[in-house]
Amino acid sequence: MQVISVLVKLYKMFQKSTYLFLMIINSGLSILWDESNFPKISDIELTKEPLQINETYTQVKLDNVNGTLYATSLSKLSKITDLQIYTNGLEDVEDGAFCSSPSLKNFEILFYTKEKPLTITKNILKNCDKLEKLEIVTNTDNMLLLAQDALENLPKLKQLQLMGFNLTQLSTNYFQNLNLLETLTIRSCNVEKIDPNFLDNFPNLKKFEFSWNHITQLPPNFFKKSSKLENLYLDRNNLTDLSWDEFDGLTSLKYLDISANQISSFNAEKIAKYLPNLTGLYFTFNPLECNKREAFANELIKKLNRTIEIRHKFDPGFFDSCEVFE
Repeated sequence: MQVISVLVKLYKMFQKSTYLFLMIINSGLSILWDESNFPKISDIELTKEPLQINETYTQVKLDNVNGTLYATSLSKLSKITDLQIYTNGLEDVEDGAFCSSPSLKNFEILFYTKEKPLTITKNILKNCDKLEKLEIVTNTDNMLLLAQDALENLPKLKQLQLMGFNLTQLSTNYFQNLNLLETLTIRSCNVEKIDPNFLDNFPNLKKFEFSWNHITQLPPNFFKKSSKLENLYLDRNNLTDLSWDEFDGLTSLKYLDISANQISSFNAEKIAKYLPNLTGLYFTFNPLECNKREAFANELIKKLNRTIEIRHKFDPGFFDSCEVFE
């Protein structure tokens, strides 16, 4: 048990350092947007003059953007519906700067600010009411702040990713009027506590990624109104022993990743009861003895009465405690 616990901690440290290293050294957009084939324009020094871009473009990546993102910067991109920005020294963002492009539907920004931690406000997101996808990402050495009302005027949003924010408590007050949201990612945001009714705001949620945070427990009945949720990522938190009643309501869930936590007890009967449509379960790097992991996996398959993908051993490249330590 002691050896497993040590390996879990080492694994988390390795994963975190690797993730930060990639985020910091990458000077392009490949980490976040590997599959993007957007036209790319590089090395942009922003001024108050609007950017001029090929008028035939509807999608574009702006790479290595520096200076202040002004409200006028993107205002002439009249046909751009999909915009990705990587900044390597953004000094400030003016109110209305993100969505000054009139046709914008999908907006992704990965940035580092030179001067101060940036607070994302409702004014910065002014005129973003047409957005269907919003991703705001920074590395964890440069935490972003989120104003409580920042996201309240995004009624068409279906995908939201926040990475590198300093949220501490995941409150419903930050996520009002997002009834159409289908995908929500809150990653590496220092969250230690979640409001019990947080997910009630998202009746259409299908994917919830809540990785690399610091929660130790889930509120009772947390997923009671999440009947449409299909993919759930709770990996790399500090979750300790669960009753597994917390997962009541996840009747549509297909995939659960709860690896790299501190869970030493898994209840096959309750998991089969609350997650009847489960097809994949990852729970590597939890302090559960090898023989108990094997027994649980076999019992769960038996209770579901079908084969599912279960990963319970350490990832390739690490010692497998099932074969080495026990």
